Amino acid sequence: MILSGRYGAMAQSYTEAARRLIHAPGDFGEIRAPGLHLIAHAFELSLKAVLAHGGWDAERLIMGGHNLDSCYHRAVAMGLPERSEMAELIEELHGPHYAQSFRYPSGIYRPPELDPRSTLALLEQHMADVDAVLSVELVT
Repeated sequence: MILSGRYGAMAQSYTEAARRLIHAPGDFGEIRAPGLHLIAHAFELSLKAVLAHGGWDAERLIMGGHNLDSCYHRAVAMGLPERSEMAELIEELHGPHYAQSFRYPSGIYRPPELDPRSTLALLEQHMADVDAVLSVELVT
């Protein structure tokens, strides 16, 4: 499987994990940080799938770190549809994801107060956009 496909497949698995967590019974507030970590990491992996599709190699993808904002704007430049609601969500997730505040109790950022189901719906829409980009064969 090519690099973009591997990143896309892993993004799909994080999306599925987020879907199962969000639809599980119980209060999402108690698991907000891990749930948002799954969503933010799915965004990171899916954006990097687009970048890989556009020619980035594994080293460049890793050097891109956890910068959702930069990855998003670069992916848009490579053909990912730009959606204002997606850009707003990426902006909201970027700081805590970049600082790894969803993973560690750093105190730098608090998890944003996002509605889990509408956030998941945006992620699912984004994943469909990514799939469409990845399905286009690039001419080199």
